[in-house]
Amino acid sequence: MSATQERSSSILVKNAEKSRKSYEKHKIEIAKQRIIKRVNEGKRVKTSTLNDNKYNWTDDEKNLIEKSIAALDKKDIDNVVEEIVNEIIKDNMPEAHNSSPPNFNDLTAHASLNKNDVKDFYANLMCNRFTSLGDDGKGTRAFEINPALIDVKGFYANNTWSDYNNKINKFFKALQEVHNSDNLYDFIRNPQPVIEKVKEYHNYKPGYADTVAKISGFISKCQDILPTDEFKRTLFINAKRVFPPNVMTFCEKFATHIPASTMSIIREQTVTAGSQEKTAQIEEKRESMEYYDFECLIHANEHIANTEPDTRQGLQSKLLSELYIRNLPGRDDFGKLIVVDEPPPPMKEKAKKQQNFYDTSSGTIYIRDHKTAACYPEIVKQLTPEAKLLAEKYLATFDTPPKYLIVKDDGTAYCEGRLSKVIVAMFDRTIGIPLTINDIRHSAVTYYHKQYANSAIEEERLARDMGHSMETHCKYLRQSDKVIKWHAMEIGVN
Repeated sequence: MSATQERSSSILVKNAEKSRKSYEKHKIEIAKQRIIKRVNEGKRVKTSTLNDNKYNWTDDEKNLIEKSIAALDKKDIDNVVEEIVNEIIKDNMPEAHNSSPPNFNDLTAHASLNKNDVKDFYANLMCNRFTSLGDDGKGTRAFEINPALIDVKGFYANNTWSDYNNKINKFFKALQEVHNSDNLYDFIRNPQPVIEKVKEYHNYKPGYADTVAKISGFISKCQDILPTDEFKRTLFINAKRVFPPNVMTFCEKFATHIPASTMSIIREQTVTAGSQEKTAQIEEKRESMEYYDFECLIHANEHIANTEPDTRQGLQSKLLSELYIRNLPGRDDFGKLIVVDEPPPPMKEKAKKQQNFYDTSSGTIYIRDHKTAACYPEIVKQLTPEAKLLAEKYLATFDTPPKYLIVKDDGTAYCEGRLSKVIVAMFDRTIGIPLTINDIRHSAVTYYHKQYANSAIEEERLARDMGHSMETHCKYLRQSDKVIKWHAMEIGVN
């Protein structure tokens, strides 16, 4: 190794160490902020946290934490005394006041909850709709707008109705087969055989848990377990006003009387068991699934840039490829980028509907309406000069400037989710591979995981840009030896 190479290697090592120390320091500062926030909210902080030297607490911070611990200790003593007093009072009350709760089976002997009741419940929360029997004499169920929720984003905004519809149908099919019934109360009285049948329908794969979760979610919400998020709480309360009569009866009279042991069985299947199986499946995929070599995707992007003509379709192909491969391997969020000529106004936190923007003056994307907006309210990304220029050329092909950055050939917007299919068709046409957005995301995460091996901060930044938590980000990582490559000459790249 030459002296220049040795110096360069030494600098890289020092930079990596400096980056690691900076990351660790930043992590501790964030942890300190969270701890102080807990104290200010009246929550408990362990004495061991106070005495941990890594936090390097100031005198003021120490005093604040010590006072909080002392106050909570006193409160605990007061609570114990109150519990003892209450027990003494309870022991001296007449026996009638200690009677056991009513039996759930007896309470619901003549009650009914069927598939359509559950569908009505979810249709209201998800689609801001309620259903009713149609007037055509055939009992057709027609979706009607819920006036209380018009123009409000649905409670389950990131899920599709078809997914809920299919899984609710599958669950009630299992209920019918096991208990010869379409009454949900029969499931609650004896849930395990139905769950086993649902597992059988799913070939004992993790998807069964999501099917059962549609029902456990229904039960939990009807038990008046309201969301902590203020917006969702308001939405749920409004939706509840037009629940079907059978659902309202369940909410008001029966839901809270379900034995804790029954709910434990259902939740164990939907949360614990389902989560464990899903984790195992993710690990198996990570170590066995094929994925595309990202450097090949970079060459593919160059090929598209060099061979596609500067027609409207050609420029759109170049722009899409440049956006997803060289700028931001995001989700299907580029189909609703409103074109503006200056930075958009700041986000309004309580706005009913957020929008996405592309600022032509700076070449910056603002993504506010996306799958994980609850965790990452806004993703801001400045495009490469190449992407900005392609966007300018593409928009210039329209006589009337379109409202959105990526549109159909006639200037109108793509339907929700349609852009994914457009991208697959574009890559299939240009490089002979039906590359999906998900393929690109897996490939990018795997490639940059190696590139950022010495910089956790950079990998966290990429995860945030992709709308991921680090936990989800790691699930996208592929570690198998099944790398899909193709030679540059096969797609005409020199």
